[in-house]
Amino acid sequence: GELSEFGPGMMVKEFENAAYKLEVGQLSEPVKSSFGYHIIKLTDKKELKPYEEEKENIRKELEQQRIQDPQFHQQVTRELLKNADIKVSDKDLKD
Repeated sequence: GELSEFGPGMMVKEFENAAYKLEVGQLSEPVKSSFGYHIIKLTDKKELKPYEEEKENIRKELEQQRIQDPQFHQQVTRELLKNADIKVSDKDLKD
């Protein structure tokens, strides 16, 4: 099957090691991994940009991941409730 692009640490070690040795258009020898045997053909290779160029994109991506994390939402909610001055006047809702 065809895989989309991947980066370091996203595939099993044996697969990654073989894939990163290839040049565009090149086929690998059979590669054995815990998922079976693979023959890899590299169809495209993107060069990594320098950190300084990507720093802001990385920050935004990490911020988005944090915002979508349920534990982050719980933490923010706890802090807001802890610091809120909430008064309950309905006797049925107290305690």
